[in-house]
Amino acid sequence: MILPDYPIENKEQDQLGRISLASKIAELICNFEGKESFVIGVEGAWGSGKTSFINLSLQNLKGRKDIIIVNFNPWNFSNQNEVISDFFSSVFAAMRKAADKSLLKAVSSYSSKLKVSINPSVQVPLIGSIGIGELWKNGGKTLQEERAEIDAKLNSLNKKIVIVIDDIDRLDKDETRLVIKLVKMTANFPNTVFLLAYDRKRVVDRLKEDGWDGEEYLKKIIQVSFTLPEADEQGLHRILFNDLDNAIKTVYGEVFLDDEEEKRWRGIVYAGFSGLFNTVRDIKRFINSLRLNWSIVSKDDINKVDFISIEAIRVFAPQFYAAISSNKALFTGVSGLYAGFGSKDDEAAKEARYRELLQEVPKEILTPVNKICRELFPQLDFHSHYSSDSQKEWRKSRRICATERFGFYLQLGIPEGAISESEVVNLIKTLSSQKDFSENILRFNEEKRLRPMLSKILDRVESLSEGQAKILILSLWDLEKLISDERVGGFDFDNVDMQTSRILYQLLQKVVPNGNRAAFLKDIFATTKSIYFPVKFLAMFEDGNKRKSSEIFLTDQEIDDLKPILANRIDDLATNGKLPEDENFVFLLFRWKNWSGEARITSYVGDLIKQRTGLIEFVRGFVSKVFSTAGDYNRIDKGSIGNLYPVEEIEKLVTAIPDADIETMDERDKEAINLFKNPPKEW
Repeated sequence: MILPDYPIENKEQDQLGRISLASKIAELICNFEGKESFVIGVEGAWGSGKTSFINLSLQNLKGRKDIIIVNFNPWNFSNQNEVISDFFSSVFAAMRKAADKSLLKAVSSYSSKLKVSINPSVQVPLIGSIGIGELWKNGGKTLQEERAEIDAKLNSLNKKIVIVIDDIDRLDKDETRLVIKLVKMTANFPNTVFLLAYDRKRVVDRLKEDGWDGEEYLKKIIQVSFTLPEADEQGLHRILFNDLDNAIKTVYGEVFLDDEEEKRWRGIVYAGFSGLFNTVRDIKRFINSLRLNWSIVSKDDINKVDFISIEAIRVFAPQFYAAISSNKALFTGVSGLYAGFGSKDDEAAKEARYRELLQEVPKEILTPVNKICRELFPQLDFHSHYSSDSQKEWRKSRRICATERFGFYLQLGIPEGAISESEVVNLIKTLSSQKDFSENILRFNEEKRLRPMLSKILDRVESLSEGQAKILILSLWDLEKLISDERVGGFDFDNVDMQTSRILYQLLQKVVPNGNRAAFLKDIFATTKSIYFPVKFLAMFEDGNKRKSSEIFLTDQEIDDLKPILANRIDDLATNGKLPEDENFVFLLFRWKNWSGEARITSYVGDLIKQRTGLIEFVRGFVSKVFSTAGDYNRIDKGSIGNLYPVEEIEKLVTAIPDADIETMDERDKEAINLFKNPPKEW
């Protein structure tokens, strides 16, 4: 199903939170009283939702007996006479039921005489039911006299006329000037409000040609202008990920990403995928393209993550997409031979060629497109070399970087509130006090603007000092339970937990010197109230060292020195009975096992499950959410339980719980026991 790119009609459809500003415009119109017309400008780039915003404003005016709404489409004319005729025909039609015949006759006569005065040879058409024979009665009044008569009748009508002119920025130079002249001179009637929608830069550029000062001229026309606020990043992401989930569901049915796909999708998102979408129109255009091309290709021949990503490049950087298609060897080659550069693998030549192709990408999206492309094609790391074994794995996963799969993709050829810069600056100023900074973080969280704020902070980590870095980390860690949020669908990897992790990673990399990192973390570990984040990060560094696949932030010895600090904290929580209260109970158990040994965990779990409350807490800890386009659901992985304690023992204890007792449990406990006893089919 293709998503229609129609403007919204009512506040129930408003996904960008613009109804408040729209209501202010409606209020401004209702309160206006004047002898001349009043002109309101609604300004915004193409696709920013100007028409939808006007519809929201008019929603509060429709049905009022004192308001007449005229919708005038300036696209339907080719010369000055036609614009006048079409304009007054639109006014005439809207006023027919509200005005008496004398006013309608005066408007019709004024329109016809206006055209004759501009071009005496013009053939005057009928407007309404009034013909040319009636135009010159009453002594042949002048234009000024007829205009005065219309003004008097409009003043006595006790109604406001709201004239909406949309898409002015799509007109050419002459048409733009005609409309502006019409607004300022021809139809400058009392109790008349013009509501104009346009891209200011485009209109100014058209007005300033041939010596016109477009900016100053527009200022004389527009009494009040409103620039549509940019769609808030969080709201756009929510729409994007929801529409993406729905698009995938239409093709694959119920889908959730496996570990490898989830890892790669996270890389695509972090590379800047969601930053390609600046308007709802961008999202609709991309989703429609995705759905159309998904209906052409075979879903079984492509990788979902790769197809989504390459389609984004096709939609937003089509010339670069064509260049990728024409340079298969550059993007998919793994051997030492590269077509066009002789018999040896010339890394510098390949890098230069790729940089040349990147010039086809619009500058404003060059960075995210480059990063996404490097995620899709590992071969673009020209200092690394991949063998046929790599091709085999990529082919198995149906990756676009596999030579044999490349053609399946390319043969088609085909903000919850915005964050201002001042808010970011002011928030960073409070990093001298953990209390003040934390209070502000909680405020942004309450306003549902924490995600975009954390993204802004991430952009500025390099400018922070070690002291500020410490306060930042401690604040986010200590507020863990108060600011946590859930992922929005299976393709959302930008929640608060993820962003907090990224911020710490960047702080350690760019702010804390290598030799100070162990001491820095030791101090924070000893200070923070959180146990989950410290354990998560130390585990991440430990696993990274073992894989030797990431930057070495801490040496193995430094990690070994830090382990006992956290292992002892987990032990203390276990001893005082508070460990099961942690939302990440099971994650902590696994790391505790690695750092303190299997015997300690087996003993702890054995003691815990002796009591039914402890048994339920243990089982409940293994409940995890599966993200699926058919709907998210919970499950329990018994295999994970067996890695901590004999699952057979747990089954005996759970089976022994009477059904009557299960019915008396709270919903979370009941769900955990039922999931254990009756796992979903996917398990």
